[in-house]
Amino acid sequence: MDHVGGLVATEVLGEALTQTDETDVAAALNIAGVTYDDPSEALKYHKASLEMMSSDDDERKAPVLINVGLAYEALGEVNNAVVYLRRGVDTWKRSNGADDRNIANTLYNLGATFETLGKMEDALHYQSRSLEMSERLAKGQPEPDVASALSGVAVACAATGRKHESLQYHLRAFEMRRALSAEDGDKDVAEATRALGRAYSAVGDHESALNTHMAGLEVLENVHTEDHPDRAAALYEIAQVLSHTGRHDEALQYNQDSLIMRENLYNDPHPDIAMSLDALGLCFRDLGDFRTAELHIRKAGDMRQALYPEHDHPARLGAVYHLQLLDSDSKQDKETESTAESTSSVHASKAKHFDFQSQRSTRQSELTCNLCFIS
Repeated sequence: MDHVGGLVATEVLGEALTQTDETDVAAALNIAGVTYDDPSEALKYHKASLEMMSSDDDERKAPVLINVGLAYEALGEVNNAVVYLRRGVDTWKRSNGADDRNIANTLYNLGATFETLGKMEDALHYQSRSLEMSERLAKGQPEPDVASALSGVAVACAATGRKHESLQYHLRAFEMRRALSAEDGDKDVAEATRALGRAYSAVGDHESALNTHMAGLEVLENVHTEDHPDRAAALYEIAQVLSHTGRHDEALQYNQDSLIMRENLYNDPHPDIAMSLDALGLCFRDLGDFRTAELHIRKAGDMRQALYPEHDHPARLGAVYHLQLLDSDSKQDKETESTAESTSSVHASKAKHFDFQSQRSTRQSELTCNLCFIS
């Protein structure tokens, strides 16, 4: 694809360089950058285009600034991405300011970039602006851009502690995805359904979460008839909700199904396999099978140790915590059994004492009979 992009770029530049107008060459450089899948190559052309543009040509500069920001984002250089995406939006506002789909999408990307940086209030600000503009452009009609923006706001709300607001935005996104879908097996509907299920769980409505996740799994089974990561993840999520509602036997089955599918999909070691092993271990713990629980949690811990060399990696620390939790539960269970046995022994002793006293009050013939039997 990059080879094709390079050929297109060469052709575009070849035609542009015959022109004497630097503005045309700058525009050609920007178009050439768009043809590349490789963001590092795209970045070179977009920056070259930007350098050739007049400082006061805001209308032409805005999309180029945005393209530079998107290239940085694709390269994982999120701080540079924020700088150029913001400049692109500000430049567009100076030059035009009218609602524009590209700007709405840029606002969405800015929100996503701030999310990557962990600046969730900023993420919520830009996602909200993207939603407002997308809704104005849609004029009341359901559109994919509006559904995406609703989901973006929902995620940012959840990350900033606004769980109930997040649920409402997820509901709206789900309803719009369903309105846009022309078929039962729609991956966007499936993802919106799963996101809604997670939002219900976040506010503690586990029954609604379970029903929603079950519906999402049904959609996914229409989308992916074979083993698929999304199906495995859906099985895992259902298992977690079942565990929260105390239905541990059912949770065990869904966790096992998720693990089997993930083992079919991935080679060891893999984070998703480790996650399913850990969840399965905790499920056995809930059922009181501490020995089997320990086997699964230790296997998950070994896998995470292979995946994450850092001793303080959250995944490794989580495995250690679960083992400590299991050890504590196991000791408590043994203490309970010991107490029960001790109590039973005391009761048995009292019963024997009571029988002895009662025998002393029986007829001598009965006592003699008993003594003869003992001998």
